[in-house]
Amino acid sequence: MATGDIYTRAAKFNPRGAAVFDGADDFVAVNAWGTDRQTANDTAGTISAWICQDALASYAILTAGDTDADEFIWFGVVNGLVHLEGSDGGVTQFDIEGDNIDVPINKWTHVAMTQNAIATQAPRLFVDGVRIDATADVSTDLSWWFDEISGVDKADIGILHANATVTEDMNGAINEVKHWDLELTEAEIMADFKDGIPGNGSTGLTPAAIVTRQALIVTQQVSRWKLQSDFTDSWAGANDGSATGAFIDTQFSEATSVLRALAPVVADDISISASGGVITAVVVRA
Repeated sequence: MATGDIYTRAAKFNPRGAAVFDGADDFVAVNAWGTDRQTANDTAGTISAWICQDALASYAILTAGDTDADEFIWFGVVNGLVHLEGSDGGVTQFDIEGDNIDVPINKWTHVAMTQNAIATQAPRLFVDGVRIDATADVSTDLSWWFDEISGVDKADIGILHANATVTEDMNGAINEVKHWDLELTEAEIMADFKDGIPGNGSTGLTPAAIVTRQALIVTQQVSRWKLQSDFTDSWAGANDGSATGAFIDTQFSEATSVLRALAPVVADDISISASGGVITAVVVRA
């Protein structure tokens, strides 16, 4: 970049309250969530979240790990590919990744994963409510989950603590992280994407069975970090987060992500306009 270079960027102003991360060792610690799931011996689960990444890299969304050993579960994205990985004593149990770049930069995207106790069925990955094509690059134990983990003492939104290292630092924003100790169906994941109420997607059942299923989804939801105004866990788990470096922006939009990536400085000549829900910025480098 040189003096006088001109950059024009346009993006939607579609704000969400969100936790914001800069990719430099900032995170939201939810340690009690990880240790609770280990104690509960969960064999199945669903995690969903909205993310808006500033660049393509390797980012954690929600993780559980052992600070003293190569043991962890981490759900996130790697260069735009949805990623789920589990390691036990340095042995990768599964490493599953989307086959296509389904998570673009500077765009709010809903991502989710589901795990069950079926040894022959890999965990499933979803983008914007739709199950995506994914490959298990490692399939040592596809049903491995919290019931087989023993050393969890860290759990985080936006980073992975494990084996005396800190990796997968998020650069962007995360909103509405949810966890159930239950495998949601594909229709229920779509409902979570559309309106945030997975029970609305319970289909193919009798009316009475739908009511029962909806009640189960409510009771089996463990945590919900809205990340709209604070780091509170608003669900039954009550696993409130504690932020290091990360902060809440109540109006984080795709336009915010674009401007963060452009990284204008005070000395630059900046012009911003808005029309039809789109923010346009013109930056002339100083």
